[in-house]
Amino acid sequence: MPYTCEGNWLHEASDTEREHLEAATIGLLARLHDQVPPNSAEFLELPGLGDALRRHVTAQRPYCEWVVDGLARSPLIEDAFERLAELWLYAALRHAVVMPRIACRRAHFGEVAVPVDPDTLILHHGSLRAMVQGSYWD
Repeated sequence: MPYTCEGNWLHEASDTEREHLEAATIGLLARLHDQVPPNSAEFLELPGLGDALRRHVTAQRPYCEWVVDGLARSPLIEDAFERLAELWLYAALRHAVVMPRIACRRAHFGEVAVPVDPDTLILHHGSLRAMVQGSYWD
């Protein structure tokens, strides 16, 4: 079973085992990032204009198009793209874009039904909506 479904090794792991996995994963990622000097990894840079964050955000649009291909579009994600230039929604938006795909996979395995409102596929839709509306930081 995928790790997002019940009855898999990650779901059945103890809190201690999950904490160990988290620490080991972060340590591995940190070591991977330490292995390559930035000037040797320029091939990883996204094309386009602006700083790295702007290029990354620009690349999210086609990724989102791929994710929602054939699915209902999330008005909340569309609003978040519009506000992204004004607010710091970078990680929250990326997570929101991924969540509908995960939810559809869960629906495919019979765990959940696909809801009428596509925004509810985003686990943190309330927080993201507050960020888009500017009230999250109040």
